[in-house]
Order: sequence, then C-alpha cells, then structure tokens
Amino acid sequence: MCACSHVLPCMRLLRWIPAAVILGCSWHLSSQSTIEYMPQFWNADKLVHMLCFAGLSFWVAFGAGTQGTVRFRHVFPACFVSCYGIIDEIHQSYVPGRSCSVFDWCADTAGAVLGAIVFYRLSCCILHHYRCQRVQQPRR
Repeated sequence: MCACSHVLPCMRLLRWIPAAVILGCSWHLSSQSTIEYMPQFWNADKLVHMLCFAGLSFWVAFGAGTQGTVRFRHVFPACFVSCYGIIDEIHQSYVPGRSCSVFDWCADTAGAVLGAIVFYRLSCCILHHYRCQRVQQPRR
C-alpha cells in the first residue's frame, strides 16, 4: 500500500475547515444578546444574514467539492446552510435579547443559494481556464 494513500482523505477533510470556522463564529455571534458593530440602516440585519450565509454556503460548496452529480453539487450546500439557518433561528429564540424570525431565515436561505451559485460559477470559470491552458500547451 502506498504511504500517501491517506493524503487524499485528509485533503478532503481539510477542505471543510473554512466552513467549520464560519459555523463556529456564526454560532458564537448568535449566542450574544447584542452585536456591537451592526450597520444602522433599514433591514441591515437581513443583508448581514444574507452575506454571512452566502459565505458559509460558498465554503460548504468548497468542502463538498466539484465531484458528484450536478444536483448534489448545487443543491446540497444551499439546503445544508438553509437547514442550519433554521437551527440558528431556533437557537436565537433562547438567547435573551434575540428572537426567532422567519424573515431572517429567508435572508439566510437567499444567501445560501447565492453562495452556492457563486462557488459553482467561479469553479466552472477556473476549470475552463485550466483546461484551455492544458490544451494550448504542447506535449513533449
């Protein structure tokens, strides 16, 4: 057996670190009664929810990778992050000064879809660029 046979599973696991860090930060912030540095404009919290969950979905998609069916690659990150949004909203209902809001969850879900779309558009562009460069290189 090759000594490097354990490298591939480790690399796959390492791909999930950014998503895990964001989940931990999100859970910590959701546990706070107030967040000190929030933008002060109408529905600013919805924009913050959407952007944070878009980032989370992007990194969940990165962790999931570009293998598998198209449906899995596009739907899994958005569904996973949307479900986490439900759990997060329920969690917030137990934190003094916070509340559970279906509108926050809608912003979470919109962000989740956006993050998954951005990741796969970006990964398609990178893969296309990589393939074009490989075709242009002369073989030795």
